[in-house]
Amino acid sequence: MDRQLTLMVRLIDDLLDMSRVSKGKIELKRVPTTIQSIVESALESVKPFIDQRQHTLVIDLPETPIWVQADLTRMGQAVANLLNNAAKYTPVGGTITLRILPEEAQVRICIEDNGIGVPLDMQGRIFDLFTQVQSNGNSQQGLGIGLALVKHLVEMHGGRIDVESAGSDCGSVFTIVMPLVAAPAEEPLAEVSPAQVSGAIHATASRHILIVDDNIQSAQTTGWMLELLGHRCVLAHNGSDALAQAEALRPDVILLDIGLPDLNGYEVCRRLRAQQHFAHTQIIAQTGWGQQRDRDLAHQAGFDHHLVKPLRLEQIAALLRMPDDGTEDVDTDR
Repeated sequence: MDRQLTLMVRLIDDLLDMSRVSKGKIELKRVPTTIQSIVESALESVKPFIDQRQHTLVIDLPETPIWVQADLTRMGQAVANLLNNAAKYTPVGGTITLRILPEEAQVRICIEDNGIGVPLDMQGRIFDLFTQVQSNGNSQQGLGIGLALVKHLVEMHGGRIDVESAGSDCGSVFTIVMPLVAAPAEEPLAEVSPAQVSGAIHATASRHILIVDDNIQSAQTTGWMLELLGHRCVLAHNGSDALAQAEALRPDVILLDIGLPDLNGYEVCRRLRAQQHFAHTQIIAQTGWGQQRDRDLAHQAGFDHHLVKPLRLEQIAALLRMPDDGTEDVDTDR
């Protein structure tokens, strides 16, 4: 029942998004964004499903930041839909490869799988609404909305999407092509006086904070920010470790990633809330997804607040100054 309900919610959300796109009701907030950030946002959402299907995921990202003018949430959604599509239509234990190929004036985001492929006679209409590739025994099919939504979102960003496949059972390659933009000029760092640092540190009482994130560098950076404010931080990088650390340390606040390698953040939060010790602990979701459905899922799991990555220092500081009883709220979406 839980799986079917989750599937139904996703299908309805896709229908609503498609309706908003077709009626011009989606407004993009396009800013200079790296392709690496878009990929990270997409993986945050779809990695648990790829793991569930026991696929091998190969990621080839350039070390140098690749800049595009994009709405991070919507482009992350587009790439996630393609990865989700590859996972659905690839038999269990398959291989999915995501490559970023920068060119002179554009960049290619290529998602390749060794799944059921796309018949030659369907490749011209695979992005049409409600079009599906038929496959015997495939119970993962949806309504044929996802690829149509991806096409619209990519075109709203001035890009295009193509598909290549040698036919049935030959795998497929979906490629998003987007124009490049120049890297934004770096603003000089503002000088911070000792008095300002002292004020920031003492703006809130010291808290014991558990930071859970499978991205080690991201967890360390968040920890450094919070230690600057005078808090004590402990790191965990998967769901099982998070539960063990929480039980051992009894932290005041838990910053909990959603896309974790074993138990996802929703499940970790539910297990914590089931224990008396953590009934009133402040648990904050940190994720690459900020749509209404993601906030609703976080609320249902027992999170107090929902933050969208990348986290901002002032955003976290505002939450830590709030009471733990949920009587106040702040803008945690941006």
